[in-house]
Amino acid sequence: MQYTIHITIQNKHNYKYVTGKTSKVSVGNKIKTKFGEEIFSSEHKLLTYNKLTAEFKFLEVSNIDKNIHQLVRSKVVESTGIIEIKSNEPIEDEKYDRKIVYGNGAFELCTKNHSYAVFDMEEASFRMVESSLIDCKKHAMVLKVQEKNA
Repeated sequence: MQYTIHITIQNKHNYKYVTGKTSKVSVGNKIKTKFGEEIFSSEHKLLTYNKLTAEFKFLEVSNIDKNIHQLVRSKVVESTGIIEIKSNEPIEDEKYDRKIVYGNGAFELCTKNHSYAVFDMEEASFRMVESSLIDCKKHAMVLKVQEKNA
């Protein structure tokens, strides 16, 4: 059995669980990419790369200029969202060094050198981080479709 947890990154780089969704936006802007077309409200912010200044920045959709900006898509991981990390503590075990506990109560055992794709809330970016360097106040774990034991 597979399940996903749906979380959205908000404009201020925090996150919320998705409780409902709609495919209609009454007033919005269309963004066309090679992956398809999406409609966003004018105030919605997307991560962009400015080709002139070589800077990454969250911009409101209404301020995106296709001649100047490119939308940023993570090449680190194809994710289904992010989840809060409640704790990341060292443990004494023969095989594992750390225990990472997530906001939903699930946990994972890993070695201190294992790297994870995380969303850095201070830098508003995705990157790979060794488990021993994951900071619960700064990072959120990138989710993939996970298998749940039956």
